[in-house]
Amino acid sequence: MTENDVGSAAGAAAEDELAVDGNGDRGGRWIPVAIAAAAIGAVVGAPWALGFGPAGARIFTSHEIPVHILNLSGQDVDIELAFTSPKRVTAGTLETLETLSGGATLVTRSPDGAVVEELEIEADGPVFYNVGGGTCFAVFDLSEFYGDDERGGDLRVVARLDESTRLYAFDAETVVLPRGVAPAAARGKVQWIEPVGCNLLELDEEPALIAQNLMRLRERRERRDEELRRVREAANQE
Repeated sequence: MTENDVGSAAGAAAEDELAVDGNGDRGGRWIPVAIAAAAIGAVVGAPWALGFGPAGARIFTSHEIPVHILNLSGQDVDIELAFTSPKRVTAGTLETLETLSGGATLVTRSPDGAVVEELEIEADGPVFYNVGGGTCFAVFDLSEFYGDDERGGDLRVVARLDESTRLYAFDAETVVLPRGVAPAAARGKVQWIEPVGCNLLELDEEPALIAQNLMRLRERRERRDEELRRVREAANQE
C-alpha cells in the first residue's frame, strides 16, 4: 500500500484608468470606476451575467478541498470527480484529488467503465473516500499533541467508521492519512484516520482502541525521527 503522508484586477484596472485621465474631468474619472464596480458586482453577485454558467460561478464562491481516496477494494478503479480530471487509483493505493467546496459528484468506475458507485460530496474541508467500503476506520484528534506542552496530550476518538462508510469529511486543518506519520509541527486542528479492527469500534472497546493506536502513533514518530537522524548524520559526513 502506497502511503502518502498525511492542508485570491478589476480594482487595479480602475486605478490605471484614473491615472490615465489627467484632465480633471470628474465625469471622465468616475465612469471607469463605475464600470469596474459593475463588473465586480456581476462577478460576485451573479457571475453568470458575465458568461459564466452555474458551474463556472463556483470558482468565485468556493475554494479547493482535497479528496483523499483509499482503494482497498482489490481492483483498480477510475475516479471521476467534479472540477478535476479523471484518475485511475490502483488497488491498494491512496491518491489525492482536488475539487471545490460545497457539492461535488464522485463516480467510481471499474476498468471496463461500469459504474461501481456514485456519491455526492458536501464538504468545506478535507474529505476521505473509502472505495467500496469493507474496512473499518477510527478518526482521532491529535491537536493536544501540538503546542507548548512538551508532555503531549490525550488521544481522543472523534469518529468511528464502520464497513459501510464511504465518505468522511474532516473538521480539521491538518489531516494524517492511514498508516501515515503525524507531522513534527502542525497548525490548527489535527485529525488522524486509521484502519482498525471492526470489533474495536464498540464503545466498551475504546480503551483498547486508544492504547493500540497511541502505540502506533509513537512507534511511527520514533521511526521517522530515527530516519531523520540518519539523514543528518550522512549529510554531515559528506
